[in-house]
Amino acid sequence: MLDDAEALGRVAEEVLVRRGQHVGVGEQGAAGEEQHRGDDEAEAPFALARVQAGGDELPDLAEDERRGDEDADDERQLEEHHEAFVRREHDELAAAERGRLGPGAHERADQEREEVGAEGIGDDGAIDEGPGYWFDAVGRLYDGLTIIESATMGRISLFKEPITRLLASYIYKTHIAGNFFVSIADAYPRLYPDGLMLYRFGKAVGDTNMQNFGAYFFHKGGDFFDKDEFTMADRLWDFTVMKNCDKVKGKEPLLKDVWLKSIELMISRSDKGLFVASHGGHNAESHNHNDVGDVVLYAYGEPVIIDVGSGTYTSQTFSENRYKLWYNSSAYHNVPLINGYQQKEGAQFKAKNVLYKADVSKTELEMDIAAAYPAEAGITRWIRNISVRKKSNRLTIKDRYTAVAPLKELTQTFMTVCPVDLRQAGKIFFDVAGKKVLMEYDANVWNASKEEALQHTPDEKRLEENWNHQTIWRLLLTAKKPAQKANFMYTFRMDTNE
Repeated sequence: MLDDAEALGRVAEEVLVRRGQHVGVGEQGAAGEEQHRGDDEAEAPFALARVQAGGDELPDLAEDERRGDEDADDERQLEEHHEAFVRREHDELAAAERGRLGPGAHERADQEREEVGAEGIGDDGAIDEGPGYWFDAVGRLYDGLTIIESATMGRISLFKEPITRLLASYIYKTHIAGNFFVSIADAYPRLYPDGLMLYRFGKAVGDTNMQNFGAYFFHKGGDFFDKDEFTMADRLWDFTVMKNCDKVKGKEPLLKDVWLKSIELMISRSDKGLFVASHGGHNAESHNHNDVGDVVLYAYGEPVIIDVGSGTYTSQTFSENRYKLWYNSSAYHNVPLINGYQQKEGAQFKAKNVLYKADVSKTELEMDIAAAYPAEAGITRWIRNISVRKKSNRLTIKDRYTAVAPLKELTQTFMTVCPVDLRQAGKIFFDVAGKKVLMEYDANVWNASKEEALQHTPDEKRLEENWNHQTIWRLLLTAKKPAQKANFMYTFRMDTNE
């Protein structure tokens, strides 16, 4: 492993020397001060990437520059195109941020996102596939934009555009703690990012939160040379910032509140580390799970109420039987099962009347999830309110519904990997890494039980690995006497001595 690192280091240093620099990557100058690469730092990744493509010979970058001088007319055209793009991007995306879009502006913004390579992305930079797919989508977009910037000697650079910065920030906005990220759709709950890539991306877009986030994962450990998903170009590019990143202590952003309107995702964090995420949206999102109104809860940096995430991909995963896989269905998400009916897949099965608000003491998300269920479920309204009390470290979920007739059966699911104690009616105690979280419910309304979700089939292998082979429990609250109309409340709190 060390031999590989030294070999890559020699290649990186030789490339930089060929660019006219007399020091290696991160090397100290004679006076003991670091030699800064300036504009050449942005060009190094492209040069390094071409080493991979070109075999043993290093590229003649000086000759590239001479050819560039001969192609001045082409460069001017590129620059004019870029300037025009920047003017449109600044004018219309800034207007979008201020909520002053005129007729047709959304269509023009969509066109510009296509130019960046980010079509299908909301104005807030959110992606509906979840953080795991961010690396394959936005991460590769970053690689491409880096090459474009380098190949044009910086004349075309999209790193300072608002949409690029927002795309970058999504990854740390969906971070929970440690290696835990919000599990949306087929995303995994644990991720092990290339911290150097995150640091590079943060530096490119001028986002100190992301630079610190990258440095945090870099110092957290792990040998990026051993990761199969990293290309040789990734590793070479990482060499250009390794020394500088090592000097940054790094920290988790731990944002108090995040609202990603385009996918209706709320994230909130209490003063003592209670973390809550919930979303509306619809059931035709990319890599969709039927889970409109789902809620996840972490405490002390550990999972309490979870979205289990995705299993191992098989032929069934992307077939008409996708939602027969239990972990893709609403019956195994933290939402109700109504008259025996689960949520259905399709864009028409969605949240309505979604309202979000947040201040220093409380964050709330409210939505009507009735339309996420088929008509046979027999409900006309199901209002779910998720409220985070930041000072008292409490999560409250309130449900109120109206049906066309008294319900025949009603069950509320909560998924967890925690050992739980159900012995006391009206209370469920979660053992969270040796600490306690208490859930309270109305014992006059519900009977509580639990069952193991895993069946230990081959398609569950990735699930078991993601949760470190812990037992995944499905907690069930079953209504004793379902009615035509009712209100419910579930409360979670970290400190059971309050």
